[in-house]
Amino acid sequence: MIGKLILNILIPPLSRENRLVTYKIAARSRNATAIVNAAFLFRYASDNIAQRCRIVYGGLSPNFSRARNTEKNVIGKNLFQNATLQESLHVLSKELIVTENLPEPSARYRKQLAIGLFYKALLSFCPKHIIHPRYTSGAGKIHDSRPISKGTQVFETDPDLWPLNQPIQKVEALIQCAGESEYAEDVPSMPREVFAAFVLSDVALGTIENIDASEALKQSGVVAFYSAKDIPGVNAFTSTVLPFIAKTEELLCSGDVLYFNQPIGIIVAETNYMANRAATMVKVKYLNIRKPEIDVKLNKNDPNKSKLYRAIDATDVGNNVIKVIKGNQTVYSQNYFCLETLNCTCKPTEDGLILQPSAHYINCDHLLTSQCLNIAESRRVIKYFKHLFRNLKFFFITNVYFIPYCRIEIKAHGLGGSFGIKLSRQSQITIACSLVAYKLNRPCRFITPLKTQTRAIGKRMPASTDFEVSN
Repeated sequence: MIGKLILNILIPPLSRENRLVTYKIAARSRNATAIVNAAFLFRYASDNIAQRCRIVYGGLSPNFSRARNTEKNVIGKNLFQNATLQESLHVLSKELIVTENLPEPSARYRKQLAIGLFYKALLSFCPKHIIHPRYTSGAGKIHDSRPISKGTQVFETDPDLWPLNQPIQKVEALIQCAGESEYAEDVPSMPREVFAAFVLSDVALGTIENIDASEALKQSGVVAFYSAKDIPGVNAFTSTVLPFIAKTEELLCSGDVLYFNQPIGIIVAETNYMANRAATMVKVKYLNIRKPEIDVKLNKNDPNKSKLYRAIDATDVGNNVIKVIKGNQTVYSQNYFCLETLNCTCKPTEDGLILQPSAHYINCDHLLTSQCLNIAESRRVIKYFKHLFRNLKFFFITNVYFIPYCRIEIKAHGLGGSFGIKLSRQSQITIACSLVAYKLNRPCRFITPLKTQTRAIGKRMPASTDFEVSN
């Protein structure tokens, strides 16, 4: 039916001997794709003998949608006998084809869910006088028996202090709900604008021997390729002189690859699509390729990869211990799924650069951009003032400019929530975008695809704890 448009679908009515039930299991009841969905159609008379059966599933695998063997097994048997149920469950378990489909739940979970829905369907059809009362709740639908969830927060304030602590509507609420609020990437297109994309390493540990971007540069619309050697200043997007940053990290890998999909170059093109496409055409040769150990439970016991920052000795040891509980709790890395991916626009001017990044920490972007581009007029003197408060040390940063204005101007727009990724990770995008604009003297826009952001920029760090509790 190529070139045809379906206007409507008519489903013929079923007789009273037919029973149909459908299920959708999803993270939410609305606006969410199904983890597993299923439909069950049975036709049977008063003797409960199945005359017709259709069992279909969605969300298991591209190659499986109908449980034909289970359908054949059910026909001609009493639907509501335990022997029929057990035999059907065995046949269904053997014929289900479920494949892994990240980020959906595991294949094992979805298979068990599909089997459970078949059992739930039979429970919903089973006459009340046959089913044991303890199993009747399994046939119900939660949305029919449970009211809509809701939550409220109440903050008590003192009217005598108003307007201080007076409850007001969020200032941005109306324009955000109307979709009219502007974010960092809502900057209109600029004349002669180019787009940038990272070239990523395809090994986890190794040393770069050679980078060949010739094939990518032959593509129509590709403008330039930059690597670590093209950086005029400091090759870094973090700095330990700034608060909350523990280590200096390279903007572009200069030799030793430290993790899989680490940025090693920047492709510049006339369109965002071409930039990301050409980035996959850059060929890299590696030496000394090694396999990484990525399990935090193992790495924490490696003295070369871990550091003890503080240890507190026990003040007392009990002599009446009844039970000791030992265990381990590990939380692995989590993806940053923010409202908008990391992005930046950069426009060259007569005085320098105008940046509009999706940054929560513009001091970091400002300082490190000036260091990377080696712009002397943007130097800062960073002074730390130590204040004692409740036995803690707080560090404050002040900026002193040596000229009346700065050649790097940063404009901060409204930002979506980002779970921390737009604090120190955003600077990598900002500096890369600034490097392109500085080199080409053309406006540049860097929009990080979610796939690149997840792989190259990183995730929330994993954590593993060994604990022992005595009672």
